[in-house]
Amino acid sequence: MEAKMSATKDLSITRRSIMAAAALGGLSLVVPHAAIAAESRADVIEFSAFPEMSETEIDAIAHRHAEEEAARIIQAAMASDDAESRATRGRPSYSTVYGAVLTKASGWHDVAGQGPGGVHIDGGGDIHVQPSGGGSVSVSVPLPNGVGSIGVSIPLAKRGMSVTGYSVHIDGNGFWKATANIENKVQPFVVYETIDGVKKVYKKAASNTFFRMSLSKRKVG
Repeated sequence: MEAKMSATKDLSITRRSIMAAAALGGLSLVVPHAAIAAESRADVIEFSAFPEMSETEIDAIAHRHAEEEAARIIQAAMASDDAESRATRGRPSYSTVYGAVLTKASGWHDVAGQGPGGVHIDGGGDIHVQPSGGGSVSVSVPLPNGVGSIGVSIPLAKRGMSVTGYSVHIDGNGFWKATANIENKVQPFVVYETIDGVKKVYKKAASNTFFRMSLSKRKVG
């Protein structure tokens, strides 16, 4: 990280708009309607999705998303249970065990769509960035009760062609690349099904809530 950021000086990033909320489902990206605040730390600026909340409160939001997703899984399971199936066995019941809320990051990546040689800046300018659309990376999250792990997709940022999203401002000339690190709050959980006293894993899943994005820049030529 230090080597990658060594050429990033005098960073100025301007927020142009607020991310829209995405529908929650499975491993979907969830963004709150609240404004996103930026905080500068030397050559990196962080955009927090929950600027007015403590991390404990943010974890509680992630847990609520997991509860909502678990409820949908159980509702779908119960709806698929029919009288014909119950003729040979009892009616199933369901329970959910939640793991710890974890902060998972994409790691620093060059923003997609910039070209191998970077973006040419002549006399100062901006590289516009969208917080997703540049693919994703999969991170492993341990499940509760020692039943293994699950892969969760963390999005990667993409270069935007308009001022919507976020902008990395560059003073000077040369070829530059914007870099980004996306952090999500992940709540893993396991839904269990019990039939005739026999309990088994029904579904392994995790909610995935956008938490924070950090942006920086580096000179490549």
